[in-house]
Amino acid sequence: MVAVQYRPFWARFLDPRVTGGIIAVAAFLALWACVNIFALIKAFDQQDPQQIGLHLAAAAVFGLSAVGLLRRNRWARLLAIGVTIFMFVQGLIMLLYINLLDGIFTAIPYGAAAIYLLSSTCRKVFNQQNEPQNRG
Repeated sequence: MVAVQYRPFWARFLDPRVTGGIIAVAAFLALWACVNIFALIKAFDQQDPQQIGLHLAAAAVFGLSAVGLLRRNRWARLLAIGVTIFMFVQGLIMLLYINLLDGIFTAIPYGAAAIYLLSSTCRKVFNQQNEPQNRG
């Protein structure tokens, strides 16, 4: 007996083993990649080479990790863990020394993303890399 599972049209290009948590973290990182692209355009407009380099690198790191997570690449998970932990620590520093509200809005989402990426559920999805996919 084969169970029929409905998958929405937008999820058909994803691997069926990708969880909702991975999709949420990838969407969060992709959102920040888009924010950095808009900031890059603003930096080009202001002709600020330091900001251009910063936002270009940030957009690349956030974008690569988001796409790699959806493709279940192990390097992307490790990159996303590094990015989320770095941003969580930055949020804690902001919380303590700069602005309480900005620190909270930085530390909580990145901390939640880091916790999920370090969870056993997420680790299992990325450790299934060599197993053949069952399309039946």
